[in-house]
Amino acid sequence: MRSLTKWALGSLLVCSGVLAASQTTTVSQSVNRSVSGWVSSDAAMQTTLHSEALTELEASVAETQFDSANRMHALRLKRIMFYVTQARAYEQQNWQYNRDDAVQRASNILRHHQMKTGQGSYVL
Repeated sequence: MRSLTKWALGSLLVCSGVLAASQTTTVSQSVNRSVSGWVSSDAAMQTTLHSEALTELEASVAETQFDSANRMHALRLKRIMFYVTQARAYEQQNWQYNRDDAVQRASNILRHHQMKTGQGSYVL
């Protein structure tokens, strides 16, 4: 009788373990799906916001005047375009930090150029 009880409890334990493991996988998959849905919507929102910042930067560059005869103007424009190109590449790879850094660097160079040439506004 005692061996029968051990056998019944052992098989019950094994069956419940198998059932729990199969249910855990299903629950974790459903949680992962819902979390990935939230993350993808947040990433899409951030990409949209940063794409607007990048687009605004490109519009500012197009409005700014660069003298092609002046070596420093040409160098600044070349560096700005380098960082804008990098930001676009980072955006395609979903590297938000690197993209933001490249946009910030290009924006700083553009602002410096605008201040040096008198095209920018002084904001305190």
